Amino acid sequence: MSKTGLIIVAALLAAIAFALGHGVASRSRVEPRSQAEAARPVSRDLLVDALEVRDPLKRAGLLATLLSTLGPEAVPEVRGILKRPVIHTEFGVVELVLLVRFWAAHEPERATRWASMEAPMAYRVAAAVAAVETWARQDPQAALILVAEASAVGAAETPAVQRALVRGWVDSGQPGLAEYIAALGPSSPQQRAMSEFARRTLQRDGAKAVMSWAEAIPVKVPERDGPMKLAMYRQVGSELALADPAAAVLWCKRICEGAYGDRVRQLIAQRWASHDGRAALEWVASQEPGRVRDQAVKFVFRGWWRGDPEDFETWIAEMSRDGIEPWLQPLLENYAGAVARRSPEEAMQWAALIDDEATRERTMVNAARLWLVRDEAGANAWLEQSPLSEDARARAHAAAEEQLAGIAKRRQRQALRPPKPEPEMELFEP
Repeated sequence: MSKTGLIIVAALLAAIAFALGHGVASRSRVEPRSQAEAARPVSRDLLVDALEVRDPLKRAGLLATLLSTLGPEAVPEVRGILKRPVIHTEFGVVELVLLVRFWAAHEPERATRWASMEAPMAYRVAAAVAAVETWARQDPQAALILVAEASAVGAAETPAVQRALVRGWVDSGQPGLAEYIAALGPSSPQQRAMSEFARRTLQRDGAKAVMSWAEAIPVKVPERDGPMKLAMYRQVGSELALADPAAAVLWCKRICEGAYGDRVRQLIAQRWASHDGRAALEWVASQEPGRVRDQAVKFVFRGWWRGDPEDFETWIAEMSRDGIEPWLQPLLENYAGAVARRSPEEAMQWAALIDDEATRERTMVNAARLWLVRDEAGANAWLEQSPLSEDARARAHAAAEEQLAGIAKRRQRQALRPPKPEPEMELFEP
C-alpha cells in the first residue's frame, strides 16, 4: 500500500476509534454497564455506537469500516439490529444496505429471504438487491432459485433484483449465466439481463472481453439461437456506445454488416448521442448514404433529444441558418413532432423544410391535430391559409376529434371511480 493510502487508513481508524470511544465513554458516564450488558458481545456496542452517530455521512463511513473488520461472530448482532420493529425510523437505507450485505456474506439464504419478504416496505427492494447480489457472488444458482421463489409469491422481485442477480453472477465467474439468459427467451427480462451482463463485463474486463463473449455465442439452431445473438449484439453495441464509443465504432466496422448486425449501428448512434450528440452525428455522417444511414440520423435525434435537448436545439439553429443539408432531412419529421407538443406553430415552420411531400404533409397533419386539441381557433386560422389539401385538413380535424373523445372518456371513467377512503389514523396508548 502507498504512503498516502496508509495515511488515509490510519485517519479512518483514528476517526472510528475517536467516535466509538467517545460514544462508549459517554454512556459509561451516564450509568455503568450491567452484568447483562457486560456479557453482550463487543461488536454489539460498536455497531450501536456507529449507528448512533448523527451525521449521516460519518455514520455510513464508520459503519462500512467497522463491518469490514467484523467476522461471523457479529452476525447475530447484525441480524438482531435489522429485525428491530422500528428499524426504518432509526437510520437510512444506506446503513440498512451495509448491514444486509454483511449478513448475506455469512448467511446468504437467510438474509435474502428476510430482505425480499420481511424488510420494511420502503427499504425492501434496496435490501433485496444488496442480498441477492452478495449471494450471487458466492452461489448464483442458489440465489436464482430463491429469486424465482420470491417472484412466485409476489415478494421483492423487480427489474432491480434481476439486475443484481446478473451482476453478482458475472462477479462470481461461475458458469451458467449464458444458459440463464437464453432460457428467459425474447422478453423484457432477457433484455435487462443482457444489458446488465454487458455493462458489468465492460466494467470488470473491458470492451474486448464483452465483444469476444458476444461473438462466441454459438448458433447451433438458427431459429432458436439466432434471435438471442442478435439481441446480445444490440445490447453490447448500446453499452459500448455509452462507455467506450471508440470501441463501439471499431466493433460496428466488424459486425454491423454481418448476419447479426441489424440495427446495431442505429442503436450505437442513439446511445452515443445521449451523451455526445455532435460526435455521434459526425460518425453517422461518415457512413454510406442510404436507408441505414437515414435511420441512424433519426436514432441520433432520439438519443440527443432525450439526453440534452437544449444542446440539440442550439446545434440545429446554427445548422439551419444556411438551410438543412439533404442528409439531415430524416431528423426533421421527428424534431417537428417533438416541437409540436410545446408549439405547433413552430413545428409547422420546421415541417415546411421537409423536402419529401408525403412526409411533409404527414408531419403537418400531426402538428395540426395537436394544435386543434390545444387551440382550435388558432389552428383553424392557420389551416385556412395553409398549404395542406382539403383532404389533409379533414384528416387533421378527424384525428383531433378522436383524441378529444378519448380524453373525454378517460375523464368520465375517472369521475365514476369511487373516491379512495382516507387512511385511518392509528392511535397508540401512551
